[in-house]
Amino acid sequence: MNKMNLITGILIALALVPTLVAPADESLAKTVQTNLDYIWNLIAGALIFFMKSRKTI
Repeated sequence: MNKMNLITGILIALALVPTLVAPADESLAKTVQTNLDYIWNLIAGALIFFMKSRKTI
């Protein structure tokens, strides 16, 4: 098994079992969710920027 398959398997397992990664404190859970929302918005903005800046012939 190569390293990429192992990492992918771990990520899928964590996605399917959210109780393994869920924080116990409710305020901490909201903080984590807010930070993940910011990260997602940055990634989506970067993807849109690169898609729009691509030159078409």
